[in-house]
Amino acid sequence: GTAESIAVVILIGFSVDYVVHLCHAYMESHNMDRDNRTRDALAKMGFSIVGGAITTFGDGCMLFFCVLIFFFKFAWIVTSTIFFALLWSLLFLPALMMIIGPEKDTGDLRVYARRLKRWYEERKVQNKK
Repeated sequence: GTAESIAVVILIGFSVDYVVHLCHAYMESHNMDRDNRTRDALAKMGFSIVGGAITTFGDGCMLFFCVLIFFFKFAWIVTSTIFFALLWSLLFLPALMMIIGPEKDTGDLRVYARRLKRWYEERKVQNKK
């Protein structure tokens, strides 16, 4: 009902938070290969992600003792969201990044801008001929 709708809207951020932090650390890694980038991302963000998950999960568990139904339902949604987000971000996502994660300069917009500029200049020279 209404309680679940409010809770789901609030928890959308929780569901992607760990993945976004891990992916950002992956992209900011100075390594060029997938394996080392993934290891760097886990080394830099892994403890922070686990720490955040533990505290948020613990907060959600405290809500199980509330008398109001809204907070009890919210506790279920918070704890299950945090559990699955942690599972996804520390087990499935690193495996996925090691298999198909971007390598080298893939995804770097500055590289694409340079390539586009170079292509445009070459086209301009060709059109002058």
